[in-house]
Amino acid sequence: MLAQLSYSSHPAGAPERAQIAGLSVLRVQYDPAALFAKHRLRRWGKQLFRAGCRRVLVPEGFDGWEVLRRCGLRPVDPLEFLQAHAAPLTLAALERRGRAPERCAVALRALRTGRGLERAAWELCPRVRELCVSAPRGGEGLCRELQWEFGLAVRPDFEGVGAAVRFDRRTWDAGEQVLELFPEGNWPGAEEISLPGLDPAGCEPLRLYAALWEAGKISRNDLEFT
Repeated sequence: MLAQLSYSSHPAGAPERAQIAGLSVLRVQYDPAALFAKHRLRRWGKQLFRAGCRRVLVPEGFDGWEVLRRCGLRPVDPLEFLQAHAAPLTLAALERRGRAPERCAVALRALRTGRGLERAAWELCPRVRELCVSAPRGGEGLCRELQWEFGLAVRPDFEGVGAAVRFDRRTWDAGEQVLELFPEGNWPGAEEISLPGLDPAGCEPLRLYAALWEAGKISRNDLEFT
């Protein structure tokens, strides 16, 4: 069960079931300015954990994670969502700089290939001028598959690529535009990914999109990458 913490100066007395774009959540209301706010947050956290919740959607700027983590709760991790959308994020990054993808080289960098990198490679290969796959484990085999499918040689990585996607912080950071899709990376934000027609309902947008995507409530076609 997914929980949602929302701000209210007149909070309800108990958690309540709600929906966000078809996604069921157990919602609690919290006044961060109230007397004994941390004590009340700890009480909510314990109640949510007992109710089976392990992840919580919170408003932007929320500063009570130390309390919630002690209750066994954690935020929604958007990393898999971001890695699955590496290709449209890369194309949008090039277009923001006025660069035509079909005239650019794009590098995908990781220590080993994985679902996110492989998906990005298959999607980008027919869209860009050159693709560079830098992955010591599995990269060579992926390059052969791409060359067989598209007849396009996957060239070695180089410093002047138009865009690079890093799936691991231990990879090279060179490139005109670099996306960091690894833990603690500088992730894209709500200004780069949006879901038209959806009010984030007081949640951090990126984590909300990830939760909706995980639950199958939205698809790539519902998202806009700018």
